[in-house]
Parts: sequence; C-alpha cells; structure tokens
Amino acid sequence: MFVSAFLKLARCQSLIAHQINIETLHDFIEQVIPPITAAEVEYLEKDKTLLKKYNEDKSFKTNTCEPVEGEPGLLFHEFIFLLG
Repeated sequence: MFVSAFLKLARCQSLIAHQINIETLHDFIEQVIPPITAAEVEYLEKDKTLLKKYNEDKSFKTNTCEPVEGEPGLLFHEFIFLLG
C-alpha cells in the first residue's frame, strides 16, 4: 500500500481531523518508514507531498488514488503499526 492510499483510507474513515491531524500522521509515517532513497526523501521531507495531497483533494471520497514516482510504500506490518 502506498502512503497516499493510506492517507485516503485514514481520511475516508474519519481518522484524520477526529483522531489525529495530517501533520501528526506525516510524522508517524516518517518514523515508521524512514525515507531510504533520494526520491522518498524528496517525497516526504522536501516537498511535503502528503500535506499537499491532503489539501488539494477536495472530493476525497470519489477520487481515485494514483501513486507518484518515488512514493514510499507500506508493508503489511507497517500498515498495522500505523493503524494502531
């Protein structure tokens, strides 16, 4: 699962804004899966792409989620850890 797909899942299930905010989720993701490649560093740290996706996605329940090149992915145990 890509990070943007996890963001969409958390947003559709009302985890963001009710349980945590987007900045906290971004910090959790960086702690669980630290960026390894230069593309992942750019995606998570330099551009704050996750925050941009959150702010730009106005109709998040109807849009599809397309991964961006260099976007980090979550393994199953990382996905479970972030849900916890």
